[in-house]
Amino acid sequence: MKDLCTEQKTYTCPLCTDTRKRSMLELLHHVDFMGSSQRKVCAERDEACDRAKELEQVVSKYKEESTRSSERWGAEKSRLLMMNTDMGKDITDKNREINNLKSEVEKLKRELHLSKENVRVLRGNIIDITCCQEYRAKRPRSSN
Repeated sequence: MKDLCTEQKTYTCPLCTDTRKRSMLELLHHVDFMGSSQRKVCAERDEACDRAKELEQVVSKYKEESTRSSERWGAEKSRLLMMNTDMGKDITDKNREINNLKSEVEKLKRELHLSKENVRVLRGNIIDITCCQEYRAKRPRSSN
C-alpha cells in the first residue's frame, strides 16, 4: 500500500465547494472535519425542519380558524344586509305613512280654516239678522 502522505496525486473535496487541491491525507482530514461540521449542520437543519413543521401546523390552524371566521363573518354580513334591507323597507313604509298623515293634517287644517271662515260668516249673518230683527222691532208699524 502506498503511503498517503507521499502520494503525488492531488484531490478536491467532493463535500463542499472548496476547489483547492490536496494530498489524500489532507483531503481525509478535511473530509473528517467536514463530516463533523456536516453532522452539526444536519442536526441544525433537522431542528429547523422540525420547527418549520411546527410553524406549518400553527399556520394551518390559523388558516382554518381564519376560514371559519370568514365564513361566520360572511353569514353575519349577509344577515345584517338582509336586516338593513328590511329596515330600509320599514323606513320607506313609515315615511310613506308619515307623508300620508302630513297630507291628511294639511287637509284637516284647510277644512278647519274653512270652518272658521264659515263660523265668522255665520256670526256676521247672525249679527245682521239680529240687527234686522231689532230694527223691525223698534220701527213703528204702519197702519194700512
